Amino acid sequence: ATARLTSSTNRGEATVTATSGGMSGDVVVNFVAGPPEKVSVSANPGNLTANGTSTSTITVTVLDVNDNPVADGSTLTLSADSGTLGNHTPTTTDGTATVTYTAPNSVPAGSQATIRVFTTNSKTGTATITLIGPQIATISLSANPTSLPADGASTATITATLTVSGGGNPPDGTAVDFSITQGAAALRPPPPAQAASPPPPSPAPPPREPPPSRRLPVGEPPRSMWIIRREA
Repeated sequence: ATARLTSSTNRGEATVTATSGGMSGDVVVNFVAGPPEKVSVSANPGNLTANGTSTSTITVTVLDVNDNPVADGSTLTLSADSGTLGNHTPTTTDGTATVTYTAPNSVPAGSQATIRVFTTNSKTGTATITLIGPQIATISLSANPTSLPADGASTATITATLTVSGGGNPPDGTAVDFSITQGAAALRPPPPAQAASPPPPSPAPPPREPPPSRRLPVGEPPRSMWIIRREA
């Protein structure tokens, strides 16, 4: 005797019992999740200071077409267009995977980082994190020199020194805007640093002269020859 069992749309199991003549038997059928279909990505917190140390927890939830969590151990691939991820290929547990994201040292173009997630069957999900500059606590300016001839050509170097809340210096790449609030003058960016010139090549050593050859006096036979004299 046979019976046809139609699966549920929910992950789980069904126990089927058959009875006959006062006897019975059981069998269990498991309903497993289908392939990934829906990918959701979240970041907590969603705003970070771009100081190279602030972190956010990235949570990825992957479901099949019927909203069942995918099978444990499903591999995901993550990428970030700015900042770093603690794990680029996490696996799911009960349909979920978490990864730690660390902010970059400076605010990127657009002031956002995009986290992208890919499943093995090319389903995707994204999350964005807003990146802000560090909280500047103080800024001081110095000029070198502090006095210039009014000739329209002489220049001084203006240096801005910044500190951030909590102490320390802001990360490299922090934007600083200079402007003239009083007086007539012009501001220009400093000239690019010139690379040090390579040292001149070492002079080639003078050619070695062959040792002078020894010339025999006229009439003297070469020493490698025998001279035969005939006795009178």
